[in-house]
Amino acid sequence: MTTLSLKELELHNHFAECGKNAKEWQRKCALMLPEIDRWKIWRKKGFHSIYEYAGKLAGMSRYQVREALRVMRKIEDKPALVKMIEEHGVNKVRPVATIATTETAEFWAEKVKNMSVHTLQVYVAEVRKSHNVVTSQPANLTETVKLNLPRKLARRLDQLQKRHDFNERLKKFLDENEENLPEAIKTESRYIPVQVKRHTLSKTGGKCAFPQCNKPYFQLHHTQRWALEKVHNPTKLQPLCKAHNEIAHFGLIQNEESTPTTWEILKNAPQWTPKAHIDKKVQAHRKFFHTRSK
Repeated sequence: MTTLSLKELELHNHFAECGKNAKEWQRKCALMLPEIDRWKIWRKKGFHSIYEYAGKLAGMSRYQVREALRVMRKIEDKPALVKMIEEHGVNKVRPVATIATTETAEFWAEKVKNMSVHTLQVYVAEVRKSHNVVTSQPANLTETVKLNLPRKLARRLDQLQKRHDFNERLKKFLDENEENLPEAIKTESRYIPVQVKRHTLSKTGGKCAFPQCNKPYFQLHHTQRWALEKVHNPTKLQPLCKAHNEIAHFGLIQNEESTPTTWEILKNAPQWTPKAHIDKKVQAHRKFFHTRSK
């Protein structure tokens, strides 16, 4: 990052302060829009639509107006989320607007306050997915897996699937594939040894280990928390994308220290544990550097 001169820094700080104030006033305008529309104040003032009214008076785009009206109407009976719009804006609350109820508003407000927008979007999607599985499917049903395979290999697999012992054969293959793990290494260094890192990434081909997530990995995640044991254990390391890594550090992955095939999304983090204590420090660390980077 290039160092700014005193004059350049002063100009930058002034611009950033004006931008901060502009965002704050736009949040206030968004909060007033539903009532302005309800009373048709825009029509009484001679404007053709609420969009023209908000555009000319507050510089809001048609999209911003539409989203503000939609989200505000969804949460107008949920004071905790209305407060989040006051503090963080419509964009931050949008992911939870259609999933929150009056009973769960406080829960979702806490998530809005602490999660990034992207992580919040992923978490809401996982909660929806988990809810659909719980409410519409009995336990232990088979699950369809999509594989992109060359045609000949796909046909061979289809033929093999007809065998009565297909599941046993597939399980044996998978078990054998998980053998020959590198040894766990106890060390004071956070640096993950090359052989452990290579093995961990090979498990998913460099993709996120969370079920049905195919995003590239962002970080190798210690499911047992390195700070507690000072161990790089290949069975307790999983590659995760940025959003699922953050969700893990909110304590919201059930069976986290087991294999990813058993993972489920939690709606509430467990009570205080040594791992939760470490996760709180990680969250505080991220929030500190996120604030500094603004």
